[in-house]
Amino acid sequence: MKEKRAFVIAETIIVGVFVMSMITFIYMNMKPLIGMYESQEKYHEISAMYYTDEIRNMMMYDFKKDINSLLLNSFRNNRVKLYSGSIYKPENFCLQYFIINKEYCRAVINNPSREFKIKYIYFVPYNICYLKKMLTVEKYGNSGNLTVSEYFENGRRSQVRLPRELTEYLLYTKTNYEKDLSTCRAETNTDNSNRLNKYFRMIVLYESGYIGEVEFKVYE
Repeated sequence: MKEKRAFVIAETIIVGVFVMSMITFIYMNMKPLIGMYESQEKYHEISAMYYTDEIRNMMMYDFKKDINSLLLNSFRNNRVKLYSGSIYKPENFCLQYFIINKEYCRAVINNPSREFKIKYIYFVPYNICYLKKMLTVEKYGNSGNLTVSEYFENGRRSQVRLPRELTEYLLYTKTNYEKDLSTCRAETNTDNSNRLNKYFRMIVLYESGYIGEVEFKVYE
């Protein structure tokens, strides 16, 4: 009788270990898929992309009115020149020199939907290779010391830490030209012969955690 009980107990333990191993195996394989789905939902939400594109359209309307492209070139040579770019809170964004129609800007920025209240608007060169390198703490980076220029009214600025949500998004973003981050160099965005410098990114972080990104073409 004791031997039979011992056999049942041993069998129960073996089955339990097998079941737990299967659950662990399934979870470990499903976890990346769940994370990928959550990222897709956060970073590719249709309404967030639509509202972000509205901001770009508003800016491009002002840029196109500037016949000599002074406005666009000034923006490129100042606000997206360095690899870390520039960042704005919504209450300061419409006060910048590159926004001509400030009332139109406020109408676009002050979205009535609570879900799409803007937290930050961030501009960076299209080539974010070196920026990602600096954010990769374990291998190359100094993300604890990485700061970005936040602009206020009349061009005043201060150096602030890049918000965590934007850091996570940049590290998530895949690019085709960075085979090895260790080879990335700190370049400015002023070389118009470099294809990658013909564009820059506008990344909008919403209070809800959604993120929208659009591209600007600097040169025709």
